[in-house]
Formats: sequence, C-alpha cells, structure tokens
Amino acid sequence: MPRFSIAGLAVVAGVAVLGSPAAVQAQENITDTPPNLTTFTAEASVTPNRAGTPKNPQGVVIRTEARTVTEPGYERPIFQGGYALFPRHGNYNGDDFPRCDRQTLNRYGTERCPKGSRIGSGTGVAYADEVITRPRIEIFNGGSKLALAYVTLYRPALVQEAIPVRIKELPSGKWKYKVSVKVPRVLQIDAGIPIAAGSLKFAIGRGNLIETTSCPKSRRWPYELRGYFSNGSDYTYRDSVPCKPPLPGR
Repeated sequence: MPRFSIAGLAVVAGVAVLGSPAAVQAQENITDTPPNLTTFTAEASVTPNRAGTPKNPQGVVIRTEARTVTEPGYERPIFQGGYALFPRHGNYNGDDFPRCDRQTLNRYGTERCPKGSRIGSGTGVAYADEVITRPRIEIFNGGSKLALAYVTLYRPALVQEAIPVRIKELPSGKWKYKVSVKVPRVLQIDAGIPIAAGSLKFAIGRGNLIETTSCPKSRRWPYELRGYFSNGSDYTYRDSVPCKPPLPGR
C-alpha cells in the first residue's frame, strides 16, 4: 500500500482530474517522503476506457474514491494548494458548456447557476481536530480556463465557498494542461480549528467536457502532481494510467 501525503486526496481526487482522465489513479512513484506518514489509497474508473482520436474524440466520465489515514502520533497536515500536469492526449472543452461564476456561487449558492453548468459532484469526510465533518462538493464549469469546486462544510461551523480551479493550456512540451488550485483560508481553518482531509468520493464529466484523443505507444497516460502543506512541506508525485488505443476505423 503506497505512502502518500494528503496531496493525493486533495489534488488527484479533488480537483486535478478536471484536466485529464489520466489523473484518477494514484499508485506508486512517490518522489518525496512526508514527515507525517499518511496512508493513501484510491480506486477509480474512466468510462469508457478506450481512447478516441483527434477526429473522433471520446468523452469520458471519471469516478473515484480516495482515502487517507494518518498514523497515530502524527499531526494531520493541511493541504493548502498545488498543481497537476497532464499530457497531450486529450482535451478539456469548458467553452462548449454553460458556465457559472464564483460571485454567483458565493452569493446565492448553486440554485442560480445555469442548467448544464454542473459538471461533477462528490462527498467527503474531513477532520476538524478530532471532530468528523462531512463536506459536500459540487463542481461547476467556468469555461476553458476555470472550474469551480463549491464546498459546503457544516461542522465545526457552516462554510460555503467556491474554490477556483485554474486550467492553463501549455503551448509546447510534454504537458498540455496545468491545473492548479489554492485552498482558501476559510477551508483550512474553520472556527479556529484546522481542517484535514480524510476521504473523498466523486464523479465528474458530461458529454465531451473531458475527452481523450489518443493513447501513446507506451499504452499509458503520464501525469505529475505537486502539493503544498501547512507544515512547510511540498511533495511531488509522478505516475501513469493504462489506456487502450482507438478501435480501427475511428
């Protein structure tokens, strides 16, 4: 069972998947050893799991469940932000779908977002010190460069906050997308109590919002993650996910 920091939960299972289906399975290849040992496990699926082509891209839905358990005697670190890098084998098509904006979400909640702008949802378990709290997450489209993770936290105090997820298309090189997030202070410390992630289960994708266009010769989609934490540490994680080539004639 791999050892990994909460970056796995907060980035892989929380927001990084918005850029590519390659981000949904965390396995081995940890490049840093965290001082606070946390067991990270994840199960995920991409439906369908066969790649499309540039002329006939394949839209996918991603489902994932992740969990972290910190060893007794170690303080649970608070995830503050991070980014993920994804290869040139797919597209994110936020401009093709209705959008909601952060001001609408923070002022009115989800009810005033346009129909069709909701692109994913999830539930989780977090720790406010030793108190268990169960955040609800709804993900909304903000265009080709932005998604919004609207988090509702009920304990220790009610917090509802839209977290911007920045999606940057890179002009050249191995990576096509950089997906980054900064967690607002109100979701790191609530009513004076630090909030640490425990588990997360969610699904994202509709139509061709997230699509695959090829499967490399290695038959694997690579990705890279980096997370930053309240204890001053940062961790990098690199891995790849198996893929199937397009069917003949596509």
